[in-house]
Amino acid sequence: MRWFLLLVLTLLPAFANAGIVLSDDNPDLPGRTPLTLVSQQVDVNIVDQVATTTLVQVFRNDGSVATAGTYVLPLSEQASVMEYSFWLDGRRVRSTIQGKDDAEKTVEQAEAAGEEASSLAWNDPDSFTARFTTLDVGETRRFEVVYSELLPYEAGTVRYSHPLDYATMGLPPVEDVRIDVTVVDSKPISSMAPTSMRLTDTVPDQDFQFDYQLESTDFGLSFRTFRKAGEQGFFVATVAPREQTTDDQIVRKDVAFVFDVSGSMSGIKIAQARSALKACLNLMNPGDGAYVVAFNDGLSPYKNKVGPVDAGAHAFVDGLAAGGGTEIQNAMLSTLDVFKASERPTAIVFLTDGNGRLPVEDTLRKVHDAAGPTRIFSFGVGSSVNQAFLERLAHENRGSYTAINGSVAIDDAVREFYASISQPVLTDLEFDFGDVVANRAYPAVMPDVYKGQRLVITGRYRGVGEQTLTVTGRIGGEERNLELPIDFTAEDTEHPWVARMWAKRRSDHLLADIRMYGETPEAKDEIIALSSNYQFATPYTSLVAHADPRVASLTPARIKPGDPVLAIPAPSDSVAVTAFLPFGEVKDLVYDTDAELWVTRFLVPRSAVDGVYWIHIVATDRTGRSEFFKLAYTVDTLAPVMQVALDDDVVAVGGSIDITARPVIGFLELGTEMVRALGRDAAARAKAFVDVKTVVARLAGTDLEVPLRSSVGGAPGWHGSIDLPLSTPAGTYSLEITATDVAGNKHTVTTDVYVERTAVVGVL
Repeated sequence: MRWFLLLVLTLLPAFANAGIVLSDDNPDLPGRTPLTLVSQQVDVNIVDQVATTTLVQVFRNDGSVATAGTYVLPLSEQASVMEYSFWLDGRRVRSTIQGKDDAEKTVEQAEAAGEEASSLAWNDPDSFTARFTTLDVGETRRFEVVYSELLPYEAGTVRYSHPLDYATMGLPPVEDVRIDVTVVDSKPISSMAPTSMRLTDTVPDQDFQFDYQLESTDFGLSFRTFRKAGEQGFFVATVAPREQTTDDQIVRKDVAFVFDVSGSMSGIKIAQARSALKACLNLMNPGDGAYVVAFNDGLSPYKNKVGPVDAGAHAFVDGLAAGGGTEIQNAMLSTLDVFKASERPTAIVFLTDGNGRLPVEDTLRKVHDAAGPTRIFSFGVGSSVNQAFLERLAHENRGSYTAINGSVAIDDAVREFYASISQPVLTDLEFDFGDVVANRAYPAVMPDVYKGQRLVITGRYRGVGEQTLTVTGRIGGEERNLELPIDFTAEDTEHPWVARMWAKRRSDHLLADIRMYGETPEAKDEIIALSSNYQFATPYTSLVAHADPRVASLTPARIKPGDPVLAIPAPSDSVAVTAFLPFGEVKDLVYDTDAELWVTRFLVPRSAVDGVYWIHIVATDRTGRSEFFKLAYTVDTLAPVMQVALDDDVVAVGGSIDITARPVIGFLELGTEMVRALGRDAAARAKAFVDVKTVVARLAGTDLEVPLRSSVGGAPGWHGSIDLPLSTPAGTYSLEITATDVAGNKHTVTTDVYVERTAVVGVL
């Protein structure tokens, strides 16, 4: 049964479940699909708070008819899919990266050729779907996804979550669910939740959640590297201040809240904006300074200077109403002018749902010139804002941009964000690598680290040798430093995820530049190269899983004892392709550049009993990943027994000997084979009697020889004629019919034919 997968990222309902199937008949009600989740295996490997998850799910069609539908897998926004696979005839078909156009062609051509393929296209970071056509009754489908993510961290607690609440979707019981977690962290782990879970024949009703707690230090540092010989290295550094921070370690700051109250903010928007602003004021630390200004086509500040939050500020916010136009430049410049007198860290929280009337480039330039050390955090409400402008406004002034769409309340988004930055602890971070040179680090500008949070930095480095990594920062106004000895070796390949994390950060940085400043050929080409080299999907690339139309083969597959050829379509740059043979022998295959296949010969012992045998093959690529093949061959020493029939065993010269040959399958022979095979290989072994490759008829004592043919839809057996020349002497001849099977076994049947001199002549 041919099946075809088309995998696309799309906007879907917000399913909170890992891997569900939506039936074509009931696209919104997965609980009514006849597909049963047979098993789900989740293997999680966490290293320094970076989790790599391998999810394997097997579905079975338990309905009464063949079913088509869609496989849906939601992911967190932080997750990055690095591999997708499906399984075909017992082997894993793994994805590779292709450009989007090439990926679409690959899938289209595969579909037209009746081959299996699927394509993962980056469209939305929250979910992807796998479209499958027909799944027969009783047939299973196996999906495998590998993804990585930087786990949430708060006050020393690292949390991994895997969606598993199938009860709310009304899904049937799952036969087997297994989750296994391993953790390695540079900081000491003080406590940890159970690292495994097993469920059998049940419907999970809550997500799997795994936490572990790191021990508190003044400010902790973890550092991992990855490097291939002869290349620049990669590093990931994680910095976190003490989780139990005292009040005097919180950095006091001045914060301006610049909120849009133009006419387009009327209704629910202005109500939520008021709620958000009051929530931020409530989160201010004692000693912080606040400046509140509402703007439309004019300015309405609470006070003309920075000051403590008081009851009057809340009353002012309660009185804000929507109306007028949107004048962004004046609001920002006047606020920055107020900050000129501040001697403390300063920040602006800016919210709008519209566009300023003045040119964008002019506003960005003037704001940047005036901002100095002030960080700007911008919020864009709805779809009518100029996202590129607001993102640049934040990016160029050491802040961040948050988009607020219709599914998220303004007050929730702003309150949650401000809570995360309300208590800066570690500021003015600097890294000193000694004689090793770091470059292209992200984030490009070091942000402050806030209470209960951590900062993750990725980058490249040049140089080798034992160095002292020194990290300097300020906690509560006091300078602190942390020294860590690092051996930057010429080769360090233990943690390949380090290189991939940097590549993803670099790609995200380039994509942000494209959003803000427009696409350039250089940026696009680099994103494609990063995606291809480090295996992750981007707007320009797709993950394509395509079953190689050249299947693993054995020539011949039905053999006598001897030395057949084994051929495997593994990539040419594979590190090794190894075959594990049924008689205990292990063979390394060699790449044949002409055939573009890995090949070898192996010996089938003469003592091998007729039957079906399996070969297992492992192909390992240069990244260390393995692909598995499995194929069977049949040892066949039984020649096909033929029964020969002639239209007439007396033929005149000038006439034809008409021959029909059929295989003989007696009850005795078939029964014997069934018993020998114990029911398992009976069909394959009985096939030895009928697996005829060629049948040739030859008249002994002459050079007359013809092949017999079988025809589809015609009379059963093999048929042919030997034409007798007029010069053929009369007499009795031996007619030999030789049948050869695909294993090379031969059997010859002999019968007599009498040739008489009466010639066949035409009638005028």
